[in-house]
Amino acid sequence: MTRGALLIALPAIFALLFSAFAQLYYLPAPAMLVLGVIFLLLGLMLIVLTVRQGETGKRKLFFILTGASAAGIPLAAVLHNFVLGGVLFMLALIVFPIIFVTGWAASVVLLATAEKPVTGRRKLLIGFVVLLAPAAVAALALGSGSEEPEVSSQMVSSFEGEIARLFITASVEEPLMDVFYHSFEHSLISALQSNGITAVVRLVPQGSQGREGLADEAKTIVPDAWMQIRIAPLYRTRKDGYEAIVGTVFEVSLIGAATGEEVWRLSGKVDYIADTFFKRPGYEAFEGIKKEFAWHTSAAIVETFMLDVAGRESAPIYTATESRERHGQRTD
Repeated sequence: MTRGALLIALPAIFALLFSAFAQLYYLPAPAMLVLGVIFLLLGLMLIVLTVRQGETGKRKLFFILTGASAAGIPLAAVLHNFVLGGVLFMLALIVFPIIFVTGWAASVVLLATAEKPVTGRRKLLIGFVVLLAPAAVAALALGSGSEEPEVSSQMVSSFEGEIARLFITASVEEPLMDVFYHSFEHSLISALQSNGITAVVRLVPQGSQGREGLADEAKTIVPDAWMQIRIAPLYRTRKDGYEAIVGTVFEVSLIGAATGEEVWRLSGKVDYIADTFFKRPGYEAFEGIKKEFAWHTSAAIVETFMLDVAGRESAPIYTATESRERHGQRTD
């Protein structure tokens, strides 16, 4: 395969892999694996051809950067599950793709203008490509993912003072219990703690208002307010009639401990993977009940609570596995 053919095949495979990651369409895991291996081999071939043809200067630099980053993307994607997960994930997701697109675009420009004199316009064109390509890849990588949560909230009455301690009761419907509840509990506590609020979370039976049998425990904690949360799964149905859980629907009520009156209420939903669900033939329901549902639900509740009740922006609440690992938040 010639170098020109490699410079055509490599971006085509990269576009397929990266678009699948960005959830623009569904690509089965076996196909992703095969394309990843081919991408790696083609990258190595580009390096070998560049060395054999005795390239020098900028062309050699950009050809080798293109080949090395192409080989590095699938390697880092596989190895991040075994060693230095967060670092390798960032390499596979952002760093190597930026290097690849930059190297490939600059290589094409250098080849296309090889017979032309080195002018200021040519240097400016190469510089523009080198700056624009990383920005485009980073924007797509960071912008991909889940839908933004939809929330509606209101202050029912005024609240005197600050909230430093919360006693929280959560009623979670059965389909979400096995995977969702544990992650929701510790992520909710963590999100509030990052904002300087100590919280105790207790699970209550469905249909209960969450107060029966817990009043004595709440008194020992001496909370400033009592938060009641009710969470149900969000279902979506495809055209083929298949139904699955794609997110959560929740309602929250905040009651002042001193007055016993409702202070704040919130309702909303996390439509986490609806887009993927509709684009994935054969999607199974259990794939929809993920820990990320819990993290996004916690973030939606706490971020709105901090703005409405505490009157300030929330501290960062991370909702992706890599980000939680990098910032020391639990992912189990």
